[in-house]
Amino acid sequence: MKKNIKNKFLLWPSITTYFGLVCALTFTLGVVSCGSSTDFSLETLPEGNATSGLALYSANCASCHGVTGLGNANSFGAPNIVTESSDSIQTAVRTGPGEMSTYSESVLSSQDLADIIAYIESI
Repeated sequence: MKKNIKNKFLLWPSITTYFGLVCALTFTLGVVSCGSSTDFSLETLPEGNATSGLALYSANCASCHGVTGLGNANSFGAPNIVTESSDSIQTAVRTGPGEMSTYSESVLSSQDLADIIAYIESI
């Protein structure tokens, strides 16, 4: 009995097409997410507390930006944030550039964000 090898590969275009569509959708959603940053406006933050910020930074930021804030603690190439302005940190936290997750106010309050920024500025 002769095997029809062509039939084994009939699924291949379907799999690659499906994968391509998933990648395109992911890219599109990422662009839409990044595009929303143009609508972003800086919050007026309360005064931050660096001591509280250390715990919040450790829980939310250190895994990527490192304990010292110098970055590159993972394969995403997270940047050095010690030299960043408070405005750029706030924008990055709320809009999630590149591979970074977004942290809305329901995840990190304005006070939490102010505390994290105060900690980063104290490093």
